[in-house]
Amino acid sequence: MLCNNIDANIWHDVSSLCPISDIKKYLKFDSENWDWSILSARFDGDFITEYAYQYPWDFDIIIHNDNVSKENIQQLLTNPHLTSVLWLWKEIMPSISDEFVIQHIDDVDFDLSIITEKNQDIVKGLILDYPDKSWDWAYISDAYDLNYIFRKY
Repeated sequence: MLCNNIDANIWHDVSSLCPISDIKKYLKFDSENWDWSILSARFDGDFITEYAYQYPWDFDIIIHNDNVSKENIQQLLTNPHLTSVLWLWKEIMPSISDEFVIQHIDDVDFDLSIITEKNQDIVKGLILDYPDKSWDWAYISDAYDLNYIFRKY
């Protein structure tokens, strides 16, 4: 069934229509020709997190995949093999907790400008400990009482 001589349109159809259980079997032998945008929308989060760096997943699609849980997304964000992924932070940050961000602030390059407005009490403490992170400094300088920063330094 699988052959390197078929064109991309056929691979698109096969990726769309072939049962996932069959695709999983064939991926061991050939992962090059599949339409990974389609597979990223079809596969379950557990399989994706298990094989996160072995296959060329489309992570922009994965974060919108209904078969991928919040926990799966968090596993992907903290996977050390995926540090070069350019995540869609504006879409991810609202779904992850402040606790997760705090716990992984050293490991994950979050876009913290998104949470700058959300919870000033938490952000104030983090700014002091992580001033080089990607905060929304324009918002901070306009909306925050900056005396706590001046007292620290």
